Amino acid sequence: AAGAGSAQAGGLEGLEASAHSAGAAAVLIPADMDHPGAGALIIDDAIPPEAVEALLALCESIVPVAPEKLTCSERRYVCDSHGWITRLLQNAVSSVECLADKHRVFRHMRFLKYTAPGGYLAPHLDLAREDAATGERSTHTFILYLDDCESGGETALLSELPPRCSVMGDQSCNTDDKYVLAAVAPRRARLLLFPHICPHEGRETLVVPKTLLRGEVFLRRGADAREGV
Repeated sequence: AAGAGSAQAGGLEGLEASAHSAGAAAVLIPADMDHPGAGALIIDDAIPPEAVEALLALCESIVPVAPEKLTCSERRYVCDSHGWITRLLQNAVSSVECLADKHRVFRHMRFLKYTAPGGYLAPHLDLAREDAATGERSTHTFILYLDDCESGGETALLSELPPRCSVMGDQSCNTDDKYVLAAVAPRRARLLLFPHICPHEGRETLVVPKTLLRGEVFLRRGADAREGV
């Protein structure tokens, strides 16, 4: 189908065994903070450079779904049926001590590509997805940036949804900096992980292309993972 692809076509099959140590994690919202985004973090150099190139090639091999609005990105859907992408990402997440207990990256993902300046995504919350095979419902969103953007295009984690914004977003919203807890700049191989219920937005893209891989993660922390809750 248009816009759908398989990781098998992306030259990723040999990368899962590649020896790569992800960079240190940086916490954006402390885990003990009384906020729905508590525990949000980034991991730089989450995957090796050759994996970034393979993912960009895979993205280009998939027919895009045309954006519904001029401010939106192209979307290209991929199913990681062989688990090559998920294992790369899970390796990065496992490197973070507080996340090592229980996590699983869902295999259905999508590339988002901004090809013209001016694209953005208004403030919103993400929805959970259910894995048909296991019945697990995702808890977190991951964003893996595949391009560097010297300015603009940040993913901003917000203290709350600004006035007039619905849960699914409102294109009329212009978020004031007073709502921003953290603004994550797109950097190649940077992995952003945050709870679905954390308010966030995609800030206006100034430098193109801006390409990212987005998907869902089931994450259980600390005592909850050990107790099987």
